[in-house]
Amino acid sequence: RHQLPEILTLEEVIAKFGKKLHLMIEVKENLKYAPNKVKSLETLLSPLTPQSDYHLLSLTPEYLEPLFFAPKKALLDVIWLNPKDIFRENKKLGHGAIAGHFLFFTTPQISDLKAQGKKIGAGFLNSRNSLYREVNRGIDYIFTDHPLTLKQYIP
Repeated sequence: RHQLPEILTLEEVIAKFGKKLHLMIEVKENLKYAPNKVKSLETLLSPLTPQSDYHLLSLTPEYLEPLFFAPKKALLDVIWLNPKDIFRENKKLGHGAIAGHFLFFTTPQISDLKAQGKKIGAGFLNSRNSLYREVNRGIDYIFTDHPLTLKQYIP
């Protein structure tokens, strides 16, 4: 914190943006044996409503399991390099959402996930065409490194 004071803590992000923006909060470590960290996260997120105000996401689906305070529907598994494994884990664990590079999602997979009641996020979008394509495919969440570029195409 002392090296980069301009980077907000999660507590500051929640105070500034909670209830105004939908927060996607990445869990980067297994909290199975860290109940104090789980309790701290629960306390920080207590003013917010899971699913409508935030999702908890991880590249490792089982990292989300100790987060008992959030319903399974608020847990989002992120595909990085292993789509088949993440699809299987998502289904097995009953997490409510899955996200990854737009190329990981075929039309039949999207239909199957929607039939299961899952939310879907697609990333690496950087153009009007990619944004419109994913919206038309029924993608729920858009992830991009180019928000200002894409913002101009949203009515």
